[in-house]
Amino acid sequence: MASCPGATALDAADGVVEVPAIADRDALSLTCPTRGSQSRRPDVKAPTTKQFDQQVCLDAKTLLLWQSTDPCPRVTVMPLAGCRGDPTCPKPEWDFTTAKPPWWPC
Repeated sequence: MASCPGATALDAADGVVEVPAIADRDALSLTCPTRGSQSRRPDVKAPTTKQFDQQVCLDAKTLLLWQSTDPCPRVTVMPLAGCRGDPTCPKPEWDFTTAKPPWWPC
C-alpha cells in the first residue's frame, strides 16, 4: 500500500484505512464524464475491432462490448432481444433468440 503525502487517513474500527495506488490510466478514468451505456441490436455482420476491441458474454443472450483504448470507454450492451436504450424492456423491439447472427460468440 502506498501513502500519499498530504492525504488524510480514515480511522476505522480496526485501524487506519489506506487506499492502494492505482495506475495512471485508471485514475484518469475517474475524471471521465458520465457517458452511460447504450443498448443496440446485433447486426448481421460482427462489430469491428475498430469499434470494440473487448467483449464479454453476460449470458447466452447478452454481449457487452467496449473499446479498451478509449480513456473514457462507453459500454455497449448487445442483447439478442431488447430495445434501444433498454436491453431488458418488457416488449422487445427486436428478438434474435431463435435466429442468432452467425458471428454470435455467446
